[in-house]
Amino acid sequence: MPPPGYKDRRKFTEYYQDNVLNKYDSYTYKWKMMMVHPDQAHRFEELAKPDSDRVVVMAESGVEAEINIQGVNQSLVLAFKKNRDRSGLANMFSFNLVEPGGATFFNRIILAANRLGIENHLHACYLLELKFIGYNPDGTVDEDMVGPFYYVCSMTGLTFDYTDGATSYRADLIETHQEAFKPQNLHLKQDMGTFSASTFGEFLQIFQERLMEQERGRVARNPQQSYPTEYKFGVDDGDEEWLKWEFGSSAQGGSSTDLGGTSVTGNGTLSFTFEKGTAVSDAIIVALLHTDNMRKLPTAKGGFHKDAATDGQAKPQTFANLSKWYVFRTETKYLFYDFVSKRYQKEITYKMKSHVVSELVHDPVSFNDVVKNPSLQKQRIGEIFRNGYLAKRFDYTYTGLNTEVLNLDISLQNTYFQLQALNHGHMLSRIQNVSAEGGPNEQLNLLKGQLDDLTNQMRKLNGEVAKQQSELEKIDNLVGSGMSPGRIQAQYGNQDALSGRRADLQTSITQKQLETKRLAEKFSKTEKLWNNEYNERISQGTARQLSPVAKRYITQSELLGGTQPEDSANVLPLTFDQNQIKSKATGDATPDSKNQGAFMLGAVEINLNSLADLVQQMITIRGDPYWLGAPKGMRTSTEGANYATGGVHYFLNLNFPTYPNQESGLMDVAEQNFGIIGMYRVTRVDATYSDGQFTMTLQSFRDVNTNVGFTIDELMSGRVENTSIRSQADQYKNQEEKTDNGDGEDNQAVIEESTGDQSDLGPVDGLNGGASGTYSEDQSTIAGIRKNPVASDLAQMLTNVAAETGVDIQVRSGGQDDTTGRPAGASNRHTNGHAADVALYIGTGANRRRLDSSKTEDLPYIQAVFESARKQGVTGFGAGNGYMGNNVFHLDNAAKYGQGTVAVWGGYAKRRVTAPQWLQTFGKKLT
Repeated sequence: MPPPGYKDRRKFTEYYQDNVLNKYDSYTYKWKMMMVHPDQAHRFEELAKPDSDRVVVMAESGVEAEINIQGVNQSLVLAFKKNRDRSGLANMFSFNLVEPGGATFFNRIILAANRLGIENHLHACYLLELKFIGYNPDGTVDEDMVGPFYYVCSMTGLTFDYTDGATSYRADLIETHQEAFKPQNLHLKQDMGTFSASTFGEFLQIFQERLMEQERGRVARNPQQSYPTEYKFGVDDGDEEWLKWEFGSSAQGGSSTDLGGTSVTGNGTLSFTFEKGTAVSDAIIVALLHTDNMRKLPTAKGGFHKDAATDGQAKPQTFANLSKWYVFRTETKYLFYDFVSKRYQKEITYKMKSHVVSELVHDPVSFNDVVKNPSLQKQRIGEIFRNGYLAKRFDYTYTGLNTEVLNLDISLQNTYFQLQALNHGHMLSRIQNVSAEGGPNEQLNLLKGQLDDLTNQMRKLNGEVAKQQSELEKIDNLVGSGMSPGRIQAQYGNQDALSGRRADLQTSITQKQLETKRLAEKFSKTEKLWNNEYNERISQGTARQLSPVAKRYITQSELLGGTQPEDSANVLPLTFDQNQIKSKATGDATPDSKNQGAFMLGAVEINLNSLADLVQQMITIRGDPYWLGAPKGMRTSTEGANYATGGVHYFLNLNFPTYPNQESGLMDVAEQNFGIIGMYRVTRVDATYSDGQFTMTLQSFRDVNTNVGFTIDELMSGRVENTSIRSQADQYKNQEEKTDNGDGEDNQAVIEESTGDQSDLGPVDGLNGGASGTYSEDQSTIAGIRKNPVASDLAQMLTNVAAETGVDIQVRSGGQDDTTGRPAGASNRHTNGHAADVALYIGTGANRRRLDSSKTEDLPYIQAVFESARKQGVTGFGAGNGYMGNNVFHLDNAAKYGQGTVAVWGGYAKRRVTAPQWLQTFGKKLT
């Protein structure tokens, strides 16, 4: 019989991974700076080949070069902080170069540009390469330990200093995709005028057309420029559902100078006006935040935190699934050289991309339920681990375990609070949670609870009245427009039904207005009682009787045990305060019953972009390639921080000493301080490479949604029960295992049950989707990069699958090659068309619909397609648990061409063990 507290380790998975550099006796790093032609900058993999003839090496570290890289400072700035809506990750670099005995670097830049055919050396692009080299105990050298990492940049500044016979240079560079946020590219150069749209996708299409019409017209009239900047707007792969999101009512009442003269009016079909100077990114965000679905706050698993946009209280259980926010994924391509303006024409793409966040707070009631529920807390931590957003633990002072932390600075902001909108939406009465129940304040609290209930009832009635008045207005418009009887019949049945509905609405509105009036009178009476009770309590005073003198001081013995509560929610309690909201979701509008959802969303927006946080940290650590993120687009044996899909965290464990023990002379160590110990969300990474040393500084803030007391076992051990994802640290043990970044891998053994969707249904024999069973390729108009055709053998396989299953197969992302490049972090599977990302449709006419792996009723059809594809020769399958929005599926035969392995995968981590159980079971059939 196992001892008490025994936990079978086979039912747990360890997620924490060690610093990959620690496995070597010693290591070094090697930087290389290469100049490349701007029009080939996006083909960095071709340029990175050792035999590439399209690069000129400008400087290198670790070799006897005339220009030596002495040190590098790298800054990775992440999303959501300092009130900036930007890309999920942006890299900036500062190179310190040394040239002994000369000052020729600037001349070298000109010569290199001439050699590469670059018309203007000031606008050359640079390919930066970072490699790590490890030295094993047996004397062997490992040059493929991690990476390599590649960055395509433009140079923003160059300074030099000639002293004592040598020249020192400082070169500042930034990744080219950040061109999208330079002021000359980001802001409208003319008034856009007004246009209307009813969905987010329609908005993006019209906005792009209007902007390009404006841009081309401007250049046609400008003798100083020959080519316009090309703009493209869209959503990232897997987020196509956002294009269908419908707009709700306008929140803005007029222009907003903070947004450069943005105005949004209307209900459902909205009218947008953008004046000169408006940032393109702001305009897109304003539109997205006016959709009803965004106001309901989407979760990372496809649901919503609220059933209706106007709900004042979110559903606590949904926070176990984490939250979904947005970032931009931008791309910059350089086109023709403009001999007039002496610049390269640019094609700039702005794509909205979903981004998983753990720190979102909507309201105090749901927040309290989240942090006070041990079961929900454990589920939430499990999701964070499983999706790769927590893979590092740091042990610091008095733990006896510290190997990584060099320095730690902590800042506690006592004035921090979570902003709430004035006239916040309907919330449930929480009288049972009021403090001092049964005490002297009981009557005061009960009256306050009654006031809250009456307020909620009136707001709910006002919201219903506003909705019915809107419908009544539409009916009156129909009658006044002289609409034909046929169209009236299509919507209401006939003229009599229309009249009846109008009468019902008028009656209901009158009744609700009378009920609201009655509640207002009751509120007024209750408010007087509350004021009287409050004045009575004030007159009695609030002073408390002090304890005896012996208890006025805290003794050393009291600090040495039993002081740390299991529930740590109140160690650093989160404060809420109401104020006027002015954000991209609201503009300068005034809150009312029609736009409560917009103002609650605006509060969430401001809180996520807050300039301050309750607890902030700056932690200096030994350099760890994990924090550099996934190596861009390269096959690699390491898996970096998952910045592309969500916010990344670390867990900090430490102990603080108290006083020396009088008997032993040793320092007594208090219990863990849950005010500082916790999970921290990283917002910036600064890496320093100098004199052979590699260090990093992480800036972060404490995740307020995590109750450390309830989750301390998981956070300390890095183990979550009943998962199938093996330790990420094990991924470094076999250097022969290769990761296909972006399209999953199959090198993780299944240990226990899968996470996420647990359904394990098998395909139903003879099942037919009832569609025409056609195969089509639409990637040329849908895909952002992979627009090339699917290879003929794979296309024939999918054609046969569609015909056999009665399911229409639409290719949305096809082939890639050297001319297209590949998406950041993506694998090699799509090269030369040996992979396809497809949508599946069943039914015809009004019954036609797109399949979604999160819907149980759709799984048999999806499984039928996969089984048929397997028999045809398809060997790579990706689906489910949030992978590509659950409604796009990956199919390939890339293993046949040495571009991947036989594999299945799913989830945001794009791994076999994050795939649904049915797909893992299906994967056992593959050979």
